[in-house]
Amino acid sequence: MARWRRAVSCHPRGAMRPKEESISILAMKPIHVLIITQESEFADVLKDHLNSWGFAANSAEGEEEAMEILGHTYYGVVVLGIDGTDQKWLQTLDRIRQQQPTCKVILLAGKGAAMTALAGIRHGAFDVISHPIELGVLCEAIRRAHRHTRPA
Repeated sequence: MARWRRAVSCHPRGAMRPKEESISILAMKPIHVLIITQESEFADVLKDHLNSWGFAANSAEGEEEAMEILGHTYYGVVVLGIDGTDQKWLQTLDRIRQQQPTCKVILLAGKGAAMTALAGIRHGAFDVISHPIELGVLCEAIRRAHRHTRPA
């Protein structure tokens, strides 16, 4: 009888316990995301949603605050809100790429900015998402950008 039980048990003793390597894969660090936009309420709502989805999100209102944050904290992905009327965001994109070259930038194109967002791609943006923003699409873009990010 004991011999039959041993034959049924195809896993050696302790085989069901996770190995050390699999534990480190399961305990992954969150993706650090910086949201830069002129609309502070939108940035706060987006930050809260991304944090609830497991990202480590922070927000900055404007270029100067963003550059200060990027000066002392590494972010793998930056989400940059742009509009069609102001081209200053191209300078912001260039400064982000100079300060953190491995950081990927995703542009959130507001109304009227879809065509000007192509200039952002030429300046090194990773992706462009147009309004209205679907959170699932943004989360997938952030994950895809993070997979292409290699810290220095």
